[in-house]
Amino acid sequence: MSETQEVLAELRPGAVRRVVGTGLLAATGALLLYSGSTSGNVLLLPIGGALLVLSGWFWRATASRLVLTAEGLRDETGRVLAPIDNIASVDRGAFAFKPSNGFVLRLARPMPAAWAPGLWWRVGQRLGVGGVVPAAQTKAMSERVAELKLERAAET
Repeated sequence: MSETQEVLAELRPGAVRRVVGTGLLAATGALLLYSGSTSGNVLLLPIGGALLVLSGWFWRATASRLVLTAEGLRDETGRVLAPIDNIASVDRGAFAFKPSNGFVLRLARPMPAAWAPGLWWRVGQRLGVGGVVPAAQTKAMSERVAELKLERAAET
């Protein structure tokens, strides 16, 4: 690995949280499908089906990890979530609109909307990271992002 590709921090979803989250989504979907089919309330059927699809998406999304390098935040497949040059600030406060156990990166320039359920979401100039990952890992990553921003600011 080159120096710029050195992993500075990583987020790996917790196995128990991943299983519980997927199980709850799938169980809720199955319960809605059952309720809709036995009660005749057809509105419950598409909602239950959507939850079952979402549980599969959640399982696949939480199978990967997020890594922070000197270049930016990306998933393990190489998909760039936010380049360091595009990160304006890190918000990890109690009143921030952020995922559970996570933080929000405010971006200097908007990026396309994307979502990996249970791991991260990006809308406009905000990238939320967290969910089924341990709080200690997200805290360490958010602090390292803030350090990288300070280092970049000192260089210029």
